[in-house]
Amino acid sequence: MTFPWSPIVNLYIGPLALYVEAIFSTLAFAVFIWWALKGLKRENIKISKENLLLFFIIIILGGYFFGWLWYYIEYVVENVTFISPFGSGVTSYGMFFGGIFLTMFLAFWYNKKYKIEKSNMTFFGRITDALVPAGAMFVFVYRMGCFLYGDVPGVATSVPWGILATYQTKFGELIRHPVALYLSFSGLLIFIILHAFFSYKKTKKTKFGKRFHGETALWFVLLYSFNRFLIEFFAEGHNYEFVTRYFGLYSGQWALGIAFFGILACLIIGYARFNRSHKT
Repeated sequence: MTFPWSPIVNLYIGPLALYVEAIFSTLAFAVFIWWALKGLKRENIKISKENLLLFFIIIILGGYFFGWLWYYIEYVVENVTFISPFGSGVTSYGMFFGGIFLTMFLAFWYNKKYKIEKSNMTFFGRITDALVPAGAMFVFVYRMGCFLYGDVPGVATSVPWGILATYQTKFGELIRHPVALYLSFSGLLIFIILHAFFSYKKTKKTKFGKRFHGETALWFVLLYSFNRFLIEFFAEGHNYEFVTRYFGLYSGQWALGIAFFGILACLIIGYARFNRSHKT
């Protein structure tokens, strides 16, 4: 059983044509901001409206810039004839790691200025704990849009849920993995896990809950890097033939693998410290 699929590039409201990619990108950012505000309230982090607006603008635009920069280095620098340096492509790897870097920079700056926590890392942990569930929802909504307008084609497959991507003429009309749906549902799964296990503080009476500041964020990076690393094996984008592999892996997969083991070590250290400080 397969599912034939052709992309929905535009939605028409009378004579007005709305680009589906733009619709879902805007919707994803709106959902991110909405859930981020809820997260900041849950973590009891009070930031002025002006600074909060500045934070969102820098994180969103800066994340997009890092996504473009990664795309430029990976696809353009090594293949100067492939695309103009001013191409509009972006990579989610760059947006992901760039967003983390910018959030750290802003958290350190804000805490140094307003002295909310004694440690900059503590405040960074609180901020990221508030934002990462929103990030997972962003992935869910944005990648659903990718599926609708036909981005991120998958490799050929015989699985019963494969889609007949008739629009991918470059690769032929083959049954392929719905990679965009994998990415979308992985974001939703991560959101559910984070919300179910880390949306409240761990106490003696509760089996689950957040044990230390930054735990939610660490789990987000761990789960996202693991899922994305695996899903990349099923992807076959327009540009993959131009990307250099290192021992069979793309540069993005290497970055995700390093992030996974680095975060795993941080979680082990964090839980060890928590257990030592809560011995009865």
